[in-house]
Amino acid sequence: MIYESHDSCDTTEAFSTAPGVSVNSVAFDPNKPDVVYAGTDGGAYVSFDGGQTWGQVNEGLLGATVVYSIAVDKDSNVYAATPYGIFKLEGK
Repeated sequence: MIYESHDSCDTTEAFSTAPGVSVNSVAFDPNKPDVVYAGTDGGAYVSFDGGQTWGQVNEGLLGATVVYSIAVDKDSNVYAATPYGIFKLEGK
């Protein structure tokens, strides 16, 4: 489960069901509010429906299976930090 808070974590509520692996980082696309990315111990995942369903998006990770952090820039480019470096995801 992924939780969200709107009060500095005094309270939390369920936001989404996680993609089935440990989630390390979550990022939202600033141009598409329903698009959410998750960096996990099993790679990178994307949801196009606000976190209801997830699919892997590992093109460009050069075989890295752990994503420590994931970020989306103002142009909707997605970057993933792995044990092997930071990569721009392709085919998102």
